[in-house]
Amino acid sequence: MDFQKIEKKMIYVRLITRSFFFLIYLIGIGIGLGNLYLYVNFTLFVFVTVLAGLLTLFFALLTFAFPFWIYKIYGYYISENKIVVRNGVIFLNTDIIPIKRVQHIEIMQGPIVRIFGLGSLNIYSAGSVQRIVGVKKQTAELLADQVKSCLDKKLEKAENTSV
Repeated sequence: MDFQKIEKKMIYVRLITRSFFFLIYLIGIGIGLGNLYLYVNFTLFVFVTVLAGLLTLFFALLTFAFPFWIYKIYGYYISENKIVVRNGVIFLNTDIIPIKRVQHIEIMQGPIVRIFGLGSLNIYSAGSVQRIVGVKKQTAELLADQVKSCLDKKLEKAENTSV
């Protein structure tokens, strides 16, 4: 199987969105430590500050390193019979959706993703939703057409064999 990669621009999208939440986290930590300094003894304040610093380093790793790892691992493959999506960083997942189980397809674009000209293809099946994220909008449209074409062939074949 030759997995297709997502667009490299998706790294920047993830960095921007994660940085926004990291900034909110830093503001919260700053306010919390400022209030803690006023109301507790110095030893407890130092202990909590060290713990907050370690937690901040961990969140910084998640914020700034994971988008590169996600880009390296994430891939998708579409054939006449199935859709395969590989994702995950800590826990690697390979999801396989049989084409005949696809119920609905939609193309989504959030505001930051739209700025970069990217989109995602959401594939709904009987029990789940699988997303192919970080592809150009035109590519998402082509993938949707490809899945619809494969699904139409399966339905046509099923109708011909049942008659």
